[in-house]
Amino acid sequence: MEEKTKQLLDRYIRCKATRNDWRELKQAAHGWSEPEMEQQLADAWSRYDDTLPVPDETHRFLHGLKPQGHRLEWHTWMRIAAILLIPLLSAAMLYLYRQNRQLEQWMDNSLAVVVRSGDKSELTLPDGTRVSLNSSTRLTCDKAFGRVHRDVYLEGEAYLEVAKDASKPFRVHTPHADIEVKGTCFNVRAYSDDDYTETMLMEGSVQLTTERQQRILLQPMQKAIYSHSDGLLKVKPSDGDFETAWLRGELVFRSTDFADLIKTLERYYDVEIEVMGHSPEHDRFTGSFRKESLHAILNILQIHYHFRYAERDGKIIINY
Repeated sequence: MEEKTKQLLDRYIRCKATRNDWRELKQAAHGWSEPEMEQQLADAWSRYDDTLPVPDETHRFLHGLKPQGHRLEWHTWMRIAAILLIPLLSAAMLYLYRQNRQLEQWMDNSLAVVVRSGDKSELTLPDGTRVSLNSSTRLTCDKAFGRVHRDVYLEGEAYLEVAKDASKPFRVHTPHADIEVKGTCFNVRAYSDDDYTETMLMEGSVQLTTERQQRILLQPMQKAIYSHSDGLLKVKPSDGDFETAWLRGELVFRSTDFADLIKTLERYYDVEIEVMGHSPEHDRFTGSFRKESLHAILNILQIHYHFRYAERDGKIIINY
């Protein structure tokens, strides 16, 4: 592997890669054959911790991971795994720990799954809980997960189908609220640059506790919206279609202000968008998109908002 690619891969594994690093790495990986792919995984693993060989079970773990919305052959999936899922090697260690206690000495206190902008991923936790992760999302747990407790830490958006275990409640900790369940399906949106945390319950029941110690028990087809700025906690009925649209590959906006609309497009398409001039503060947008390109969406939005845009050096510039 070229030295430049090694540096990019090392920065990515440690979650220090810039947007340009990420693009270069994806481009480099596109030309790798399957043997080269496996060698890159081995090299990356050994640089991450030079005392560890690549366990054979890692491949079984990766076989169990499916990219959202696609069925891929193994050689294609290996290519995605080497770039999109390198951070999941630490999650593989979590899985392997439950199979072999000798691996405990190899594990760090914190294990993280990171999904970059423009991507989505699915995984199954050691307790059987299924998790879908949206763009720009980080899921963290420690080595005691599944044995002592079932606590995970989320920044971003995830849909969880929690496995039942009455002896160990499942808890999701976000920067501004905690959610406790025993077996249920729900969606959590907790991006650090949003002013709210949202929990949509599909099945079962969950108890949400905010950072201000407000507590509420949600029933199916209810969602809780907690405002970080004023501490207001609201509960509304919902059929869940809007909140889980991202699982179906849809972009749905309901009375969304311009700033939030732009943030969503940046996450979904892994692009930087700069707005020049005075953007509309009170005009809200409602609409839905499925499989449209970014430029197709921008062409529709510029009719609604009366702006001009151009692409320069991979960045979208919007001018009012």
